[in-house]
Amino acid sequence: MPGGTATRVWRIRISFKIGFLTDKFKKSVMSGKTFVG
Repeated sequence: MPGGTATRVWRIRISFKIGFLTDKFKKSVMSGKTFVG
């Protein structure tokens, strides 16, 4: 099923992107930066 594979790839991409953003956010918080300033 091509649709099932596409959904799986899409989910992996989404979770990878969320993980990347979360990691970036944690690093900026640890270094004392905020998105406000």
